[in-house]
Amino acid sequence: MKFATFLFLSILFSSCNEESSQNSNFIQTNEDWRISTSSVTRQTYNSIGLTDTSYETVYSYKMGIPVDSVKSIIVRQYDNNNRNVNEKDLLMLPNGSKEVSSEITKKFDENGNELLAIGKLDGEVEFRYLNEYNSENQLMKRVDLSIKRDENRKRGTIHNSIYNPDKKIPPRYDTSISSYQYDEIGNQIGCITSSVGGTIITSIITQYFGVEKVSKIRKNLKGDTVSQTIYKHVGDLVMQITKDDEFGNVDSVWYKGGKIIKIIGHNYKRGTKHKTETTYNDKGDQIERFTYR
Repeated sequence: MKFATFLFLSILFSSCNEESSQNSNFIQTNEDWRISTSSVTRQTYNSIGLTDTSYETVYSYKMGIPVDSVKSIIVRQYDNNNRNVNEKDLLMLPNGSKEVSSEITKKFDENGNELLAIGKLDGEVEFRYLNEYNSENQLMKRVDLSIKRDENRKRGTIHNSIYNPDKKIPPRYDTSISSYQYDEIGNQIGCITSSVGGTIITSIITQYFGVEKVSKIRKNLKGDTVSQTIYKHVGDLVMQITKDDEFGNVDSVWYKGGKIIKIIGHNYKRGTKHKTETTYNDKGDQIERFTYR
């Protein structure tokens, strides 16, 4: 149930936060949408106001009619400096027991910079990364370990509880190294991701107007531009439009206060589409989410 969210986080944490896009001509908002899932989340807070536990119920729909629901609990732990160092997603089973479906553990340095993150799914390490910073607390290097999803699925080592319940076959991983460049005012303008052997896998170039992102392009190992992104700033809203020729995606994402409030995506290779709308409480925590197809 939380796998989609977990996967989203692991991608978000991965090298260079690969967001990409082109122009608003690709946005199609006047479409027929049918609800796919909805979720309601209730938050509790500790004595100093930090998000403590989240109780979420996800409803799935068929032909617009609710057909099933799944409940989960997210439990967070903080260190003495109030930094979130562990987050567990517990799936509520029909018999009333709880099962850990995913977990993220983090470590920080004395300046609050994130040094290490490890993500697990069904007890198996899904991703891990190590960060290095300069004296200005700017991220300079990231070493990523990520599971080879397609390959492991074929070998029966992905989703161990289903395909490999005895966990006799260890999963395989990829390792990549990302380096980052900044302009004179501290904007991250470049990211190059390479293999352990030094082969460039992808590079990202970002342009700014002042401190506001304007555009971003991503190039593959041949130097071809495979995705383009533009950003539009209107008041407290930021709209990110991405066209990714490599995967055939055109995505539009709306942010408010740094939170994603809406996503509309199309895949012109597969002829599919999706939409997500999210609302938050006054503390910035998610309380509702709706997905459509």
